[in-house]
Amino acid sequence: MPPTLDNPAGRLHALLSNFRARADPSKSLLSVWAEVLEADGADLPLAQCEAASVLVDLRRVVDELDRPEITEVVDQYYGSWAESLLLRRSPSNQTPSAGVDAVDLQALLALGMVSALLSLNFTDAQVPTSEQVSSLRVQIQGALDALRDDQALSENLKVAMLARLTDLLWALDRLTIGGPEAVSAATERLLGALVMFQADPGKSTSLGLVMTVARFAWSAFTKAPQALEALEAWHKVAAALPPGPTG
Repeated sequence: MPPTLDNPAGRLHALLSNFRARADPSKSLLSVWAEVLEADGADLPLAQCEAASVLVDLRRVVDELDRPEITEVVDQYYGSWAESLLLRRSPSNQTPSAGVDAVDLQALLALGMVSALLSLNFTDAQVPTSEQVSSLRVQIQGALDALRDDQALSENLKVAMLARLTDLLWALDRLTIGGPEAVSAATERLLGALVMFQADPGKSTSLGLVMTVARFAWSAFTKAPQALEALEAWHKVAAALPPGPTG
């Protein structure tokens, strides 16, 4: 099974594979990573920090899964993966070149194996098609525009919905780093805000668009039947909660 973006090992594999594909001894490590992360100048350090968070996610997931055969491989190669991603420098070579050996091939193969195991054993997330991602982005923007123009909503509710949709858009734009799990988590926060404010999507066009976004995002990024079960559970949560904020 080829590595996929539905787990942090797969996302790390994609980053390091992209680096190897672009590697060129005539370029510095920083310049190649700028190409891989599509960032430069002042944006590059932030992009590097975001990329490094994949390492933290990988360790967290492996610890939660607690499978010795996976933990052993991760323990063996974690340092090599980190060194490739974090651009370790020596005092004698402050701007090392970007040859393919900057990413150890054996470590990359091991990472692919970990990704396959995690994809089968850990995640409930799924990576949607590029068409679904583009459609969701358009839907989010439409809901944002409708909320801003909606004069009937309370200011608190409007601010909360705008914040949660922006949060979802941020996760979607960083799919290669945070993965579908981050999008699903942002969708949960959006649904949670709807529940807490006891917002009724059936009585507001803008809130109806927000709910459409939430349903589409959850179904696109969560494996069935988990997606259906989770959406049905939200209705039970809403009925059980006491009245939420009204202002």
